Amino acid sequence: MKEIELSPDILKGLQEHLEDMEERQSQIVEDFIAKNCDEYREYTIEFKNYLLQLRQLVEKSEELTGKANGMPIITIGTLVTVINVGNQKEFSFHIVGPNYNRKNSRDVSCMSPVGRALMLKQVGDEVLVNAPGGTFKYQVKSIDYIGE
Repeated sequence: MKEIELSPDILKGLQEHLEDMEERQSQIVEDFIAKNCDEYREYTIEFKNYLLQLRQLVEKSEELTGKANGMPIITIGTLVTVINVGNQKEFSFHIVGPNYNRKNSRDVSCMSPVGRALMLKQVGDEVLVNAPGGTFKYQVKSIDYIGE
């Protein structure tokens, strides 16, 4: 028996996402950041860790018909609801890939400060985000897969 139960649509979406990311991994990082840049190595390590965690999630998961869209971890394609620990305000972020054409204000690149802080976190985890507007502490309230 597998450890994680996901809806058939979510599991299929994650499998397709993993295949796409693995095929284009070097292109994705290179398109986002110059090879000679100091951050290139850091982003490459983070991206490889993301692929490893995503592969483990897919391998540990089984389809369960009727299962809601909840996800155990934050990945590209998830809608994440967080609570600002300081003022208790609730925000939602749609985590998208670095080359995704933003369609609305809640689309957040996985390479942005918010996206990088949230990636691979679970419900209940707290993250510290150092963004141009200041430092924010968020607690993850919910994670739903909606696709990119």
